[in-house]
Amino acid sequence: MWPYLIPIIFVFLMNLTKQGNIEMVCGRQRIHINKLILSLGVLFAFAALRGNGSGDYFSYLRMGKNITGFHKIFDNNIHMDIGYCFLAWIVNLFHLPSQAVIALMNMISIGAIGILIRRYSKFPMLSVLIFLPFYFQFDMHAARTACAIGIMTLSAPYILKRDFKRFLFILFIAVLFHPEAVIGIMLYFLPAFNINLKSSLVFIFVDFAILACDLSDKLVLAVLRMINLQNIYNRFLSYTQESNPMSYAGSLFDPRLFVALLIFLYSKISMIETDRLGKFLVNTSYVNLLLMIFFNNHAVFIYRLSSFYGIFSIILLPLIFERAKKKSLDVNIRYQYQKVRYLLVIMYTVLSTVYAMKISVPYVLCRLTYW
Repeated sequence: MWPYLIPIIFVFLMNLTKQGNIEMVCGRQRIHINKLILSLGVLFAFAALRGNGSGDYFSYLRMGKNITGFHKIFDNNIHMDIGYCFLAWIVNLFHLPSQAVIALMNMISIGAIGILIRRYSKFPMLSVLIFLPFYFQFDMHAARTACAIGIMTLSAPYILKRDFKRFLFILFIAVLFHPEAVIGIMLYFLPAFNINLKSSLVFIFVDFAILACDLSDKLVLAVLRMINLQNIYNRFLSYTQESNPMSYAGSLFDPRLFVALLIFLYSKISMIETDRLGKFLVNTSYVNLLLMIFFNNHAVFIYRLSSFYGIFSIILLPLIFERAKKKSLDVNIRYQYQKVRYLLVIMYTVLSTVYAMKISVPYVLCRLTYW
């Protein structure tokens, strides 16, 4: 399993360097490479060249051979979403190796994450490090979900500008890769709320009560039936059946749930909700936590659905440090934030390592075969 340490160690080392660029000497020329682009390039290559994976990896390689014409993109008999089918059609159209469909999905998801980081993060390498657990869970094993999550992050400017039409367009594209993306509809409304800490803790308690009373599934099915989303209703129902091997319950003692709680509490007490961006990011951490609790009876939903909100932690935490640095003239307070930042680097390095080792399959390079 040691190959999985390569991207982790690389991103960790990039966080230890203070310069924004890496300088390389080629002959008499000095080449400056942006660390963010270099790091995301390493993550992309590591994921795109893999020849193994859990989840739907081998289905991606197998099902695409059926997309022999444009009309096949909309053929439901292949049991793949339109976004994947469109990429498979491109691969067939240009006679590319089947592995190209994996690479294209990784390019979309990681590229979208890169755009989000460049737009909003003043500490891009910290953002990349925080992204690593998402990367190992989705980009390495569930690329369609990774695409849907990545594409949803592109909606951030339209959420902040209150451009509902463009937000819906981004949501529509994300749903084409995975229907789960529909849960991202709530993102648009988050900047309008500013819930105090006491009230938010009450809602967390209510969330636990709903879970304890086993009402989560009933509430979701009732809402889906009410808004007539029959396809998603059927999928949710199939995932929650006891006969489905993926319907097992999660654990309330999962460290990822604890991390989500810490992120929310830390962001709340940091008082960054002074503008629309701050409110939006703090509220995404809150909804992420609520969803992780609400869907705890089904591990397949806990992290996949909540990640459409949790992914924004990659710019939330850097924003806290950025604003603390600007508003604080006290050297001691700045030093405390710096210690927290270094602690986060260590925590996410350890979390990424544990996570990669836990869910990884043997890493091998792909073989270039054709459909």
